[in-house]
Amino acid sequence: MGFALPDVKPHIESAKQYPGIHIIPVLGTNKQNVEVRRFLWEGLADKSVEIKERQNVSVPSVTVVNHSTENFLGYRGSVIRGGGQNRQLLHSFVLSKGVSMDIPVQCIQHGRWNPHQSKSFSNKPGDVTSSSLRFSRKTQEETWHTIHETSVMSGTTSCTDDYTVASDTLVGNREEMAHATSQLTSTDRHGNEVRERSRSRAQTIIQDWVKNIPNQLGLYVIMLDPFEWKSGNMKLMHCLELFVSPELYEKAHKDLISSFAIDAALLPQDEISQHFYEEKMPPEIDTEMFNKLLEKIRSAPWQQNRNIGSESRHETDANHAFGEAISQSDTMLHLMYSCHE
Repeated sequence: MGFALPDVKPHIESAKQYPGIHIIPVLGTNKQNVEVRRFLWEGLADKSVEIKERQNVSVPSVTVVNHSTENFLGYRGSVIRGGGQNRQLLHSFVLSKGVSMDIPVQCIQHGRWNPHQSKSFSNKPGDVTSSSLRFSRKTQEETWHTIHETSVMSGTTSCTDDYTVASDTLVGNREEMAHATSQLTSTDRHGNEVRERSRSRAQTIIQDWVKNIPNQLGLYVIMLDPFEWKSGNMKLMHCLELFVSPELYEKAHKDLISSFAIDAALLPQDEISQHFYEEKMPPEIDTEMFNKLLEKIRSAPWQQNRNIGSESRHETDANHAFGEAISQSDTMLHLMYSCHE
């Protein structure tokens, strides 16, 4: 594999089931010593890190500068707002102390490009894209399509097809939601009802998972793919995301829950749909199911790809699966894996 999976186990007792989605905390059993203890967004918050448009402005890359003597972890799907347009980090990476480098990003705001107007970027805790964007490899056109469909299905369409408007409406606090809804293009009664139902579903999940549990390293999520559902198919997604330490995971916990809650909010909750959920979703979560997923990960055809920062990066994309893992000295720092069935 090129990296070692940590010893992990599902905490079945804390699992929660919702229509079309099951969420299970994943615990670590051994403590890892790592040099990376802070996220990129923490560096942006205290000005240790700066993100800016490249000198020759470019949509698919920006420049990140580390002004500090610390290393930072940026993880896939993290949103950076501002600049010429809102973007998401395309890959996870380690930003070493004192370096400046270009990083790959992807646009999540189709209708705005003004690189010479807004000079700075910002990031906030809880600001990541949805699981349907993070747990798959998408072209720019495919990402725009997913964002457009998310907006339509949740009643959060904006004039610039901005993902952050949909996200703030569904999983933001009251102030963020109020600002986001002022940018919506659909404010009729039907749109309002769809939006209220979607936010209610997302908020129910978020409120149930306000706190992580001790020694939690990640999440194992089983859910129906909302976009396959819209196309008339019922496909289950198995998703696993892990961080190297409970200290890092704790800071990302709300981000990850919100990411899945956005997609869960797109699934209908009428009685007929509920019947299909019960038929397709596993009736119970057990350790054997989790261990089978771990075995899939271990046996997947991982390939080492070019690093972005000081990490080693491995990816797999075979048999309807997606995977990305970054490591240092064979110690896994961040893993994302998903597969359909």
